[in-house]
Amino acid sequence: MAVEAVFGDRAILFSVLPHPKAVIGRLIRVGAAKLDRPRRSLADRRVRGGMMVAVMVAGAALAGVAVTFASHAVPHLWLFEAMVVAAFLGQRRVYRAVGEIGRALGKGQIDVARRGLATLDAGAENVRLEPAPVAGAAVRGAGAGFATGVLAPVVWYALTGLPGLLAYQAAAGLDAGLGRSGPKSRAFGRAAVVFFGWFSAPTTCLAGFVVAAAAAFVPAARPARALRMAAAARRSWPEAAMVGALGLAADDRFATGARPGAPQVRQALSIYAVACLMAVGVVAGMLWLTLASGRS
Repeated sequence: MAVEAVFGDRAILFSVLPHPKAVIGRLIRVGAAKLDRPRRSLADRRVRGGMMVAVMVAGAALAGVAVTFASHAVPHLWLFEAMVVAAFLGQRRVYRAVGEIGRALGKGQIDVARRGLATLDAGAENVRLEPAPVAGAAVRGAGAGFATGVLAPVVWYALTGLPGLLAYQAAAGLDAGLGRSGPKSRAFGRAAVVFFGWFSAPTTCLAGFVVAAAAAFVPAARPARALRMAAAARRSWPEAAMVGALGLAADDRFATGARPGAPQVRQALSIYAVACLMAVGVVAGMLWLTLASGRS
């Protein structure tokens, strides 16, 4: 996490080799082009979509097993494994994007801030070109980015090593590539959406409570409200916690009716930074429990 925070997810190695995320995306596009044909029935497309999810996730896990075995057998190959892990972390990317949105809002550059939402995958195309909706989307994007770009990768790697991390990333790529591809491919992508929802639920839920805890260390944040909103959320736990910590509601308003702007985005960035530090503690605690149970 420290290496990725300083250098980002673009290691020098991936200027020569294709980036792991790009490899997963290319495999998904090729598989969808071969299997998702409009002339096939909806039932057939659902089955084929499920088969693709099973093959992709299992294949990613097996690739992780192979790399792990090789890194233990070949001297210094563990550096390659470390670069692969860093490639799937997005803490620096999210931090930079949220910071740029906050600065753009502070300067009144709404169009620049709105374009920054694309980096967060915060549905920029559906956000109105006004300060409050853009700020609200950035706040929620910071929470979602912490869950998918920080906590989930490190937890899965800590618990299951590279196989679990690659399986999670394959499931996330399938959800993004097939589950959001529009009505024409909804049947084919249904399995990807359901599987990723199940796969990501534990870490996403945990991320919500880590965000709520992080709010306790940020001035003017509201950790109790963040905790209540995270507990009441059905799936978007970290987004709900981030919104609650800033005293916002679903319509991007404060309880007093005022709308958020650059100060709230900067506050969300502070909560995000503290949550990233807490993620290190979460993983350290998991590793300690694993070692302790192994000794007993």
